[in-house]
Amino acid sequence: MTRRTDIDVRPITEAEFPDWNRALNTGFLQPPAVGAEQLEARRLQFVPGRLLGAFDGDRCVATFRSFDQEVTAVGGAPVRADAISNVTVTATHRRRGLLTRMMAQDLAAAKERGDVVATLIAAEYPIYGRYGFGPATTMTEWTVDVPRAVSTRAGRSRRTAAGSTSWTARTSASSAPSCTSGCAGPSRAR
Repeated sequence: MTRRTDIDVRPITEAEFPDWNRALNTGFLQPPAVGAEQLEARRLQFVPGRLLGAFDGDRCVATFRSFDQEVTAVGGAPVRADAISNVTVTATHRRRGLLTRMMAQDLAAAKERGDVVATLIAAEYPIYGRYGFGPATTMTEWTVDVPRAVSTRAGRSRRTAAGSTSWTARTSASSAPSCTSGCAGPSRAR
């Protein structure tokens, strides 16, 4: 078994990018082979210093990617953010602190860049709670059958010139209840 100190965590080089992608596929339980077309498409995401790899000898066994993002803070001000994604650790190298090392390295660099928040793009977000991540909001998506909605809500909607429907609320904005916790996030109507 390789000792923790024998595994090098570092930003990958352009030459290591194919091996990093093999490890990414392996970590997400996909076939490890990366085709030339897929590799070139992913190369657009290559930003020096923002893709980290953990290397056991010459083999990449863990991946980590971050990129610039801007989020809107309370009050509407945009703030710089460190978006984190493509986090994998090969099954043979789990429970060795590799993710902890990559996360610490990236968050330290984010602080130096002036990023004030980090966001996580992950399918299994609960495992990242130990790093301070948690759900900030939820999202909902609505599909409205407009002709049916108009006929069932007659008298409270109006047709616009483009043929869409806009709704008029029964209460004014000042008397509408506010939401301070447990609120659903942004909604999209189609």
